[in-house]
Amino acid sequence: EVTRQVAADPADGWNVEIAASVQDICAENPELSHVEFRYPSSGHQTLTIDIDGCMLGLFHGHQASQNNVMKFLSGHAAGQTALGGADVWVSGHYHNFRTMDVGNRLWIQAPTTDPGSEWYRDRSGMESNPGLLTMVIGGDFDPRENISVLGVDK
Repeated sequence: EVTRQVAADPADGWNVEIAASVQDICAENPELSHVEFRYPSSGHQTLTIDIDGCMLGLFHGHQASQNNVMKFLSGHAAGQTALGGADVWVSGHYHNFRTMDVGNRLWIQAPTTDPGSEWYRDRSGMESNPGLLTMVIGGDFDPRENISVLGVDK
């Protein structure tokens, strides 16, 4: 979301509207009508989805510093939130690809898909490598065996 103001509902921002527009386009195309879209509930900045028995937890990442993600997730586990019970977590705020085993769970920091970020460059002094995260999860699939980052042109 463009703003992190407390008064703003994260489920009612331009980023959600973009996804809703893509959903409308998919619904108009019979070949894409099977694609499902999920959104966080009003007032929430996280989403947890059951994918064939694998709980996937999604959060943007601004809620915790990159070096403190385990503290953030531990708080959710202690609070027994849906996010705290996820098997695989994906965040995106930090513009670079990273994975970390958390016991038998997995945290994935997705790379950015933008062609360059002044915010990231100003904050870190570095450029980020854009890429699109892909993985197979659910059922008997282990995302560690099926994770990939596809290159994106700058």
